[in-house]
Amino acid sequence: MEHIQEPEPGQDGEELGSSPSSSAKGRRGGADQPGGFADGGPADVLAAGPELAALLAAVAGSDGATLATLGDQEVLGVVAAGGRMAAWAAWVQLAGLAEFARRRPGVMSNSRAAREAAEEAAWKTGETWTRMMDQLGRAVTLARRLPRTLEAMRDGRVSDYKARIIEAQTDGLSEMDVAKADVLLAAAGQVKNPAGLRDFARRQVARLDPDAATRRKERAREDAYVRVWQEDSGNAGLSARQMPAAEAVIAWQNIERRALDLHAAGAEGSAGQLQVRATLDFLLGRAAPGQGACSGAHEGSRPDAGGSACPDAQPAARGGGRGGWAVNPVLLVPWDASRGVPSGPAELPGFGLLDENDTMDLLRAAGDDPASRWCLTVHGQDGAAAAHGCAPGRRTLDAVTGTGTAAGLAGRLGVRLTPLAAGACQHAHAEPGYTPSRTLRHLIQARNTRCAAPGCAQPAAACDLDHTVPWQDSHLTCECNLSPLCRAHHQIKQAHGWKLEQPEPGVLTWTSPSGLTRTVRPRSG
Repeated sequence: MEHIQEPEPGQDGEELGSSPSSSAKGRRGGADQPGGFADGGPADVLAAGPELAALLAAVAGSDGATLATLGDQEVLGVVAAGGRMAAWAAWVQLAGLAEFARRRPGVMSNSRAAREAAEEAAWKTGETWTRMMDQLGRAVTLARRLPRTLEAMRDGRVSDYKARIIEAQTDGLSEMDVAKADVLLAAAGQVKNPAGLRDFARRQVARLDPDAATRRKERAREDAYVRVWQEDSGNAGLSARQMPAAEAVIAWQNIERRALDLHAAGAEGSAGQLQVRATLDFLLGRAAPGQGACSGAHEGSRPDAGGSACPDAQPAARGGGRGGWAVNPVLLVPWDASRGVPSGPAELPGFGLLDENDTMDLLRAAGDDPASRWCLTVHGQDGAAAAHGCAPGRRTLDAVTGTGTAAGLAGRLGVRLTPLAAGACQHAHAEPGYTPSRTLRHLIQARNTRCAAPGCAQPAAACDLDHTVPWQDSHLTCECNLSPLCRAHHQIKQAHGWKLEQPEPGVLTWTSPSGLTRTVRPRSG
């Protein structure tokens, strides 16, 4: 497979400001008039600060009555502007704490000095000293290591929550590498939602320093723990933190599988309730439901932790042992066929990115099981999927770890690659019926690996395969009229006032009832 190049910020499937509405109401007036808050209007793009604060005060008024006179886009613009001011307010506090830390020598090197400084700050703010200790550390870190991110907070372009994501993901980088990451991530944070930013940050960190994630993971394991606590309801909560990723993933899949077995055996309860019971079964050593009680019961299920181009043709062991898989988990691996190793972080949709060690552990577990299935998607230079095919039958890990080319890998696996439509669709893979075939379904899910709604990270295999133009109106089941939509966005698409178009295969343009437009393009990760 060809190496996937990261898109520039704003050029992937999260083009959050790609196509602002051009309605007359949204464009009238300057920043000091209500219309200035419409999508793309002068006030809508104004950086946080005194001017924006004054405009918000004028529009919202003391009782918010003026908001009732605004159009939908203007009200949403006010909401977004309030978010920018919240980021600015967080910057004010962090900038003040950084200055306060500068006046207290030893705050970052002496735990007693830090505790005393945090106590003073807690007295003034009414927060706990532990909260202010955290904020002091963040303030110094941002000022010293992530100045571009801090500047973006000052302008209201990056929220405090996104800044925390950037801090966490860059924690293990050297001073030189973190300076590079700061530029990229401060820009990405202005156009990506938190999930997209976290994913982008992990990929950038892996590119700058492939060992950084491993070092960070190993350090965090020193703080591993299992904790039980009382919920507000009187029930109990139980969590384990900083577990080895590969083993935790397999454990979770086994819990899901056991929950499905319980359901098939007639146990009552929601999916979550049965997952809790399954967890307790494993921990307390209780016997599983009768052997074979759930054979095939999970067919067609859409587990939250799964998802890819090939939900029914990927590693999916039916066993429940330590090394087994369950419930059709899917691992997406960017593969360097010339070296026979991953070319970058793999992804378990619904879980996150995995380093090479965890990836190989999971691939070995999959390769050892007779129910494992493998598929191959070849990507072009632009990172978009170009062709896709599935290997028949079982393949061990040795079958894909030899060196060669992508074509050679396809030959070894016995994969027949099918090109994906791009640009003007020729309907080469159109089908007459409503339900797409397995081959067509895989092509769509290889092209759009996530829900095709702006910012949604739901895996494609956990989504509905939706006809953009309803089948009863078009009778077209084709690459240019299908896309994966999670159940929530499928329902939104069908709601009054919403419009979805697919001008070319995989390119989805959404229009909201207030006239906002957003375009989502195929993405490989």
